[in-house]
Formats: sequence, C-alpha cells, structure tokens
Amino acid sequence: MRAFGRSRRAEQETEARYAEMLRQREAEQRRQAEEQQERAAEVRRKVLKRQEEQKRRIESRLAQLIREAPEKRAELFARFYPTDPLARAVDTKLHRMGLEDLEAEEKAVRTGLERYEAQERQRRSEGPGMRMRGRGRGRGGPSRSRGRDTDPDPSGGGSSFEPF
Repeated sequence: MRAFGRSRRAEQETEARYAEMLRQREAEQRRQAEEQQERAAEVRRKVLKRQEEQKRRIESRLAQLIREAPEKRAELFARFYPTDPLARAVDTKLHRMGLEDLEAEEKAVRTGLERYEAQERQRRSEGPGMRMRGRGRGRGGPSRSRGRDTDPDPSGGGSSFEPF
C-alpha cells in the first residue's frame, strides 16, 4: 500500500510539473504575441508619421512654388527636383525616404502645380465681371422681414406695430 501511495504521489508531482511547464509555455506565447502586436503598432505609427511628414513636405514645396512668380516656377521646380542624373542621385541619397518616395513627391508637386496653374488660367479667362456675378444670386427679391412687417389681422387689434 505504501508503494502505491508513493507512486501516486510521484505521479501527481509529475503532473504538477507538466501543468506548470504548460502554464509557462502559454505565458511565454502570450508575451510573444503582445510583443509582436507592439512591434506592428510601432511600424504603423512610423508609417503614418512618414506619410504625414511627406504630405507636409509636398504642401510646403507646392506653397513655395505657388508663391513664386510664374516665370520663376520652372527654375525653382528644377532646383527642387533636378533632371541631371548625378544631382538626382545626390538628392535621392539625401532624401529621407529614398528614390521611390522622392519620385512620388515630385509627381504630387507637379500635379498640384499644374492644377493650380489651370485654375489660374481659368480665373484669368473668366474676367472680373464673371466672378462677381456668382456671388449675387438670390438677392434682389423681397426682403426677408417683409412677411413679419405686415399685420395679418385686418382689424388691427392684434399688434401695436405700425410698419409706416
């Protein structure tokens, strides 16, 4: 009977060790999963920060180009984004985001500048009188207060307000 008790106790201790090992393994797996989620969140934050930075850079470059006189825009654009392969390679090396992002930035700035110039041409072709006409629509009709100025009661007893 004692031998049976010892073997039973040894079996319980073994089961307890296995259970503890299983708990440790599960805890380690949970910890690794949390670390992986944290790394993924950090990567997402970096990507978003990079996109925001690129957006600000594009807006800044576009604003600089728009502020310039139309004759000098091409020169400034060429300074920002040179066509010379050597200068372009240097710019790519210095650009924080690499060649692909530099080319995407150039394309976005070029598109924004073209859109702005098209709007400017359209504004100039409309002439000064055309722009003002769009603002005055809906005016010239009866005044808004006219409906409240008159007394709906013909006897005159309802309101003490006299419009004239």
